[in-house]
Amino acid sequence: MSLDIDEPVCVIDIDTSFINDYMDMIEYPIKRGQFIAAQGWWNDTWKDDYKLQGGFQKYYPKDCKYIYNKFVSDPEYWMEYYIKNKTTIGPVNGEQYFVEDSVKEKLDLQFIPATWITRWEHMSHYDSEWLISANLKYPGEWLFLGGEFNPEVRMVHYLGQHQPHLAMRKVQGW
Repeated sequence: MSLDIDEPVCVIDIDTSFINDYMDMIEYPIKRGQFIAAQGWWNDTWKDDYKLQGGFQKYYPKDCKYIYNKFVSDPEYWMEYYIKNKTTIGPVNGEQYFVEDSVKEKLDLQFIPATWITRWEHMSHYDSEWLISANLKYPGEWLFLGGEFNPEVRMVHYLGQHQPHLAMRKVQGW
């Protein structure tokens, strides 16, 4: 966000896999004054006013310099702010809430379709009850059936998974 360039950039978490028609995300249209992000349909916080999921963001850096400047003016304060106000739990967490609040100050927050992204946790968390729950919460018809993700899913964001490529091989029977 500190770059002085006039073209949009995509910021993507390192713990992700892109599948299906993933270029739809990269090429998602954006205008100056907009901030495009993924929406977390699985609800990471009990506060309903937060929707942004930090795994994918697209923006014009020049439009976001104020966000960078706000954070670097007092990083310790902002790193603890969302933990202290009980939006999330620590010891570290909350950067997506900082970004969402800051974006809403000056920019038009837009989301890619919610069916394009899912989170996937450590393989030991997946029993039939968890998969049923995920399929019911997913904003499309189904999330994961028969060892495959819904063709609408473009990005899988791994949480608590140290080797996402190995998890996908195990899930998909590779």
